[in-house]
Amino acid sequence: MINDSPIQQVRCAKVLGVTFNESASWEPHVESLCKQLNSRLSLLRRVSPYLNKSGTLRFYNACLHNKLLYCSSVWGPCSYTLLLQFLRLQKRPARIILFADYTTPSVALFSELNWILIADQVKCKKLQPLFSILVNPDAPVCLR
Repeated sequence: MINDSPIQQVRCAKVLGVTFNESASWEPHVESLCKQLNSRLSLLRRVSPYLNKSGTLRFYNACLHNKLLYCSSVWGPCSYTLLLQFLRLQKRPARIILFADYTTPSVALFSELNWILIADQVKCKKLQPLFSILVNPDAPVCLR
């Protein structure tokens, strides 16, 4: 109750673009995000023949990469199987940008594009606040 009004219990809720559920799993968020990213990937596939590599990379960074990493420090501790879904979503644009087929190893694609695996990017996102606290001499003592 808040101010004598009952609070309705829901199974899932979306807060600032992140979907939370009652069982504290990230499956609904991953499903929703994968659906959005798949539609953007199809758009990338359609525009890539008309753009050079630089333009395609800009499109990827603006429309897909930022969406993929949004609030990753929150959903980052999700299960390994969910992170694998994001890795597959990271491999597909690499193949589109470089016009590579499915037999090309993703390691070669990522090294050519200078990309870091999504799991490692999530780890970096989680460590950024800690690093900024450690190197900031004006950080409160309780945080250091």
